[in-house]
Amino acid sequence: MKRLLAVFKDAGGQGIEVITSRINADEIRVAAGYATRLNGRSMGSDFHNSTNQWVELGRLAPLPKNIKPVWELLR
Repeated sequence: MKRLLAVFKDAGGQGIEVITSRINADEIRVAAGYATRLNGRSMGSDFHNSTNQWVELGRLAPLPKNIKPVWELLR
């Protein structure tokens, strides 16, 4: 995974999704660690449409406090 992230970052990648609809606390910690190496992170809404919802819009776990959202890179 470290090699993949290095190649991704070298190719201009700026963030990976840390929070998804079906993620547990241990997976969040691992994903947050990978995201920290990239200096960019993100989270999805997993909202697709009213007939295909895995999670209600706005109901995902929050980003960990030490994680800066990827959209802050746009400032």
